[in-house]
Amino acid sequence: MLPIRIGKSEQDMGVCVAVMCPHCQRMSRFQLRQRSAALHVFGQAVADFGGTYELMCSLCKFRKDLADGELSAAQAAQRLFAQLEARELNPAQYAEALKALDFPSFRALQDEAATWSCPVCKEKVPATLNGCWKCSSPRPGLLNSDSPKQGELPRLPNAVTRPSNPWEQ
Repeated sequence: MLPIRIGKSEQDMGVCVAVMCPHCQRMSRFQLRQRSAALHVFGQAVADFGGTYELMCSLCKFRKDLADGELSAAQAAQRLFAQLEARELNPAQYAEALKALDFPSFRALQDEAATWSCPVCKEKVPATLNGCWKCSSPRPGLLNSDSPKQGELPRLPNAVTRPSNPWEQ
């Protein structure tokens, strides 16, 4: 029996855009990726059938599917990012050129990243705030200034350090 099977095939096509990830809330490079079904012979993909494209966060692997017809805009964004990396464009020029593209998935990523979800109360909070406006929980992914420095012991919670109430015994 020949080792022939049909499976999925994923191919990285390079960095497409640098934008705030709506999932991990960090500035990330999003890879342009192609996903398709493939015929595998001896473990190697020899033919692809159909295919879709997606943007994937390089940090947390969050994925955003591209709509049909957006591949040319994604490839144009990829060329712009290469120019930014080669210092042919400055960040302001890069941002302006990205705005000029007809790239709805990129705009959707930006819109989704404009808010973050509180891990405690699930409230949607604007990205300009570092704490939840409903329950005051800190924004995930930020370094907490109250965290102990290396070599220091962490602060104990109030419930542990407060004096005991003789009436509660």
